[in-house]
Amino acid sequence: MKKFLIIVVLAAVGCSSTRDEMRPAPQPSAYAAPAGAEHQAVSGISGDTLLTGLKNLNVNDTLANVHDSSAVVDISDVLSAGDLQVLTTSIRDDAKLNTNSAQLTGELQKRGIIGLEERIVGASGGKLYKTSVI
Repeated sequence: MKKFLIIVVLAAVGCSSTRDEMRPAPQPSAYAAPAGAEHQAVSGISGDTLLTGLKNLNVNDTLANVHDSSAVVDISDVLSAGDLQVLTTSIRDDAKLNTNSAQLTGELQKRGIIGLEERIVGASGGKLYKTSVI
């Protein structure tokens, strides 16, 4: 499997302006939205991290904690076509990844949290990651 790095802009509360401290503040609930987000932080998240998070999460617990779209990060514009292909192929070829992605995607679409053309492709740091279906 090819390795790649995804740079994602996340809203963070209480982050400082120094490079070493630009990390999102801990959230009270694993999938809660940051209240009153005031700063932007850039996080490098690898495809392996997204896939590991997706594979290891408990779908029912995750769904119980996702109440709106603020728990979902769109990574469509930060993925190259090649990166997206690696990610979607990895999900398609692994039964657990495919099942978790399909269950999360279907339920979040039913709730109107993600669009019908979007798919959950990862999880990390209390967030789910979506992209447009290719």
